Amino acid sequence: MVDKKISELSSNGTLDGTESTVLVQSGSNVKALLSAIRSYIVNGYATVANQRYQFLNDSTTTLTTYTVPASAVTENGRTIIELSNNSLTSITVNTSTGTGKSVGDSVNISITGTYAAQALVASGVSLQGDLTFSYQYETKTLVYKGSNVWKVVG
Repeated sequence: MVDKKISELSSNGTLDGTESTVLVQSGSNVKALLSAIRSYIVNGYATVANQRYQFLNDSTTTLTTYTVPASAVTENGRTIIELSNNSLTSITVNTSTGTGKSVGDSVNISITGTYAAQALVASGVSLQGDLTFSYQYETKTLVYKGSNVWKVVG
């Protein structure tokens, strides 16, 4: 087969994962099973599973401020925090919000309750952008820029 071009090879039948292909690993050619490549894509570094938005709802009526948790900030930015507390007056982004985060990680915040004077408040961090929620159901995205700096989009 080394004397044939790829275009001259016969077509394959149905793939079942037991077929081999050639890859380069650490500078050397290696043989890999298609089933191993599939496993790597689905379970390994290249995974793109669960790209749906996740909703966090907080309707605690005794608080006037809400602190954005670091756990809500993700690499794919698919978390929406819905705040429905009508007594809420500020949403705090502090240094712990960015703990363990990488540049580009993000979170979305949406005001779902009756609109009051909610605003993003910085505590030990810098916020760049429009910090005030102007109407009910408005959503803002916080994007981590590194070094305790957040870009506010929306």
